[in-house]
Amino acid sequence: MGMYYNYREIDGYQTPIRVILSRRGLGKTFGALMKCVRKHVTTGKRFVYVVETEEMIDELSQNHGEKFFAGIMDYLENKASARERKLLAPLIDEETEAAEVTEGETLNHIRGGVIRIAGNTAGYIVAFNSFAKLKRNNFRDVAYIIVDEFIPETIDVRSLKNAYKIVSIVQSVARLQNVVIYMLANSIRVNDIVLERLHLANLKPGEIRVVKDKYGALVVGQMVNNADYAEFDVEANKSVSGRLAALMQEDNLERNEFNTGLKPEMMIGDHPKQSSFVACVVGINGESFRIHVTKDLEETYILEDYGKNVRSRFCLDQKFATPNVFYRPDYRDYLLAKYEKGRIRFDTPSTYMKFKIILRLET
Repeated sequence: MGMYYNYREIDGYQTPIRVILSRRGLGKTFGALMKCVRKHVTTGKRFVYVVETEEMIDELSQNHGEKFFAGIMDYLENKASARERKLLAPLIDEETEAAEVTEGETLNHIRGGVIRIAGNTAGYIVAFNSFAKLKRNNFRDVAYIIVDEFIPETIDVRSLKNAYKIVSIVQSVARLQNVVIYMLANSIRVNDIVLERLHLANLKPGEIRVVKDKYGALVVGQMVNNADYAEFDVEANKSVSGRLAALMQEDNLERNEFNTGLKPEMMIGDHPKQSSFVACVVGINGESFRIHVTKDLEETYILEDYGKNVRSRFCLDQKFATPNVFYRPDYRDYLLAKYEKGRIRFDTPSTYMKFKIILRLET
């Protein structure tokens, strides 16, 4: 398929939400940003680029946004076709007549989270973890939203709200506008709450999956297979960074190998035993899981908290107790004992993650 990620296949599905998981450095973000730039230059439409923290916005804004524009400018000046160079000429034409440039700035720059291209507002950079601030802003003429690196490298209790954060950002930005949303991530893990909610948590390398709702196809997700980009694989492996990663045994992102900590024998599997509900355990931010015990009393099942149970809800920390959630510290001892003996089974990696967070186990 060439050296870098090709959007042609996933764009062919024409879904409004397009999720791409791949090894690091394959060009996912660059390809999406180039789409945004082309769209703006040809139609005036804007885009919103979502990064993880406000510190990342500050970093990308340094020196008028040099880090943000560096790859784009290098491509236009050294690698783009004649057609692309002509199309995107305003980006490299320092004498663009329509430019509105403040003294000391360049035609293409970032200031205050606003991306300006050829002197005009082309888009905005917003922070994933500052989603609440966006509710007071209006975004118009938006064609694309790029949510970059939505799978965090480290998991903590805040990760459990990532699905809510993404929905809040999209609702604040898009409102009733028809937008295309690109969600991009390095293939770090499959036990991610966002992937689970999108029904993409068990994608296999090379798989493309379409998720539908009552209105039709909504999401397409792709787990990129390294074998499809063999040329990049060869160049990456022999580079200094690739060789160092292999030597230090820190090349899981390059190999698309996942470590959820959840071994196959810890999963409930396709043929669960008959079981009975025992209780729900509630933790921080109201996250919870259900406890079921199998009919033969051999195993304990930990399941997503579905249904409308309001009576048998318990917490392991007294500060989470409410009139409807009762403090039961002995449940922690019970669950730990079963867990240490290998007698607990989980329905999904995300439920396992909640279990570890609520029981204060290492995540």
